Amino acid sequence: MTILTDPRLPLSPHRTRLSNLARLGAAALTVLASYERDQNISPPRREMVREGDHIRKPQALVSGWAFEQHILADGRRQILSVLIPGDLIGVRGHQSPFGSRSIVAATQVVTCAVPEADIGTDLEDAYAASAALEKQYLIQQTIRLGRMTAQERLIDWILETQARLMLAGVVSGNEFAVPLTQELLADALGLTNVHVNRTLQILRRDGLLSFHGGAVSLLDRPRLQSMVGYRAPGRIETG
Repeated sequence: MTILTDPRLPLSPHRTRLSNLARLGAAALTVLASYERDQNISPPRREMVREGDHIRKPQALVSGWAFEQHILADGRRQILSVLIPGDLIGVRGHQSPFGSRSIVAATQVVTCAVPEADIGTDLEDAYAASAALEKQYLIQQTIRLGRMTAQERLIDWILETQARLMLAGVVSGNEFAVPLTQELLADALGLTNVHVNRTLQILRRDGLLSFHGGAVSLLDRPRLQSMVGYRAPGRIETG
């Protein structure tokens, strides 16, 4: 998948992402832009969608990070996925989709409404491609939790996150913000806080990556990819 961005056209993360997933015409981009006037701000730790509630209006993340979670009866939490700028919420092929898990803001999150797509339009193609990609991410998360070591989980997740940020036009290099606490990372990767901290120290000591102050630096990306056999969904190019 070749990343396409027009420097003359300032695109929001979700317009950039959808444009990279399907060939959107000027009309679709104009409609998406018009919906960005309908925005909502959620402060950190606010529950944006409650588990089981209907999502009445499809949305996109304009800025900020959130996560989908499930809380077990004894209070333990599993983060099912992390949502980043450009991601979509409630865009499905049926009316009033329900939240199968709660969505919580990790940082201040700004969302905007997105339009429903008519059948046979380029916007429908973009939404379908987005849904297919989300399914691939879910499959990879299952593989991470089921078969990967702690180090492999962390490396694979960081590489995937970088690819997702690049798809939305948020980053273009090997240094990027990941505004998540080690506790949130631990719950997303099925590890303990201590285990995440120890793994990050080992990766930094080995000159592979650093994670400090909410920012990740990939110091040896080819080696990191080789260690986990990472391949981004589709074909992503920059430059």
